[in-house]
Amino acid sequence: MNIIYVPKNHSDMYFDIIWKPLINILTSKYKFLLIDNIEEIRNKYNNSKNKLIILNQMALVPTREIFDLNCKLIFHQGDIYKQHVPNGDSRKHPENRRRNAIFTQDKITILIGPVYIKNFIENEWNIKLKNYIETPIEVSYCFYKKDYKLTLNKKPINKILILPSYNSHYPSRIFYKNLNNKFIDSINITDNSSNSVSSQYFLDQIYNYKCCYIGCIFPKLEYKLNEGAALILRKIYEVALQGSLILCDPIIIEIMKKLFNFEENKHYMTITKDNYQQKINYICSDNNDIHINNMRKLALEHIKNNFMEDKWEKSVEYLVQRINKL
Repeated sequence: MNIIYVPKNHSDMYFDIIWKPLINILTSKYKFLLIDNIEEIRNKYNNSKNKLIILNQMALVPTREIFDLNCKLIFHQGDIYKQHVPNGDSRKHPENRRRNAIFTQDKITILIGPVYIKNFIENEWNIKLKNYIETPIEVSYCFYKKDYKLTLNKKPINKILILPSYNSHYPSRIFYKNLNNKFIDSINITDNSSNSVSSQYFLDQIYNYKCCYIGCIFPKLEYKLNEGAALILRKIYEVALQGSLILCDPIIIEIMKKLFNFEENKHYMTITKDNYQQKINYICSDNNDIHINNMRKLALEHIKNNFMEDKWEKSVEYLVQRINKL
């Protein structure tokens, strides 16, 4: 039997965004059993024939006792981040130690996102993954069902919306948000479900604008398909499927090409602190609407034709086949 364990300490936002669609299809179509009580698993299903899939986006690993279960253990690592220790060794942070302990267990299989996550774990953390399943990008990142417009707004607001969050992890968003420029807008987003980054309100705001800047992460912009990638990928989907133009930092070009087969100035545009005035003027000039609208259309059609529900369900089927072979 395949069992899904979602710890009670999961984040509601991440559960809704990442797990709910996947769990729904695994439990309804493939008869996976969803349990949130580890004692129930221990008392009823603690058998080596059972496979226990532990879903927890934030890497808050359950108690040490879980390693002693007889079930085949599968931990998910969907995103990459580190808990940083100022002026210290980040490897000593409790969350980093827990994650490293999981990765080095011979009897545990790691369920990871696209190939760049494996590369980051092995190259940056110097951990050799022994047993892992690489999940397709559609399963890993947010193809949950939402009311996407799947069309272009024919009369969008002729401005660039700087997408939230606006905090120290996203210095480039703060930079563009604070420009004194009539073509730049921002929106207030909270953790409240009605206007959070996972809300329909957020998607509607994207649809209202001609262009959305998705941003980058970390002050040094040392991105290279690693930390924070899940949230950036999610915004690529959302902006494209709402028919707005994707505007991003050049350092994300690698993601665009490898994971989406996107081409710069065909599906999206880039912006830097050296050319931002020129790019803003170009995007918001009526003279360039034919090019801008064509990029919006091509990105939307590409995502819709290659990453939507049919592809997503086939990817889930592939994932189940890999789990069943363990």
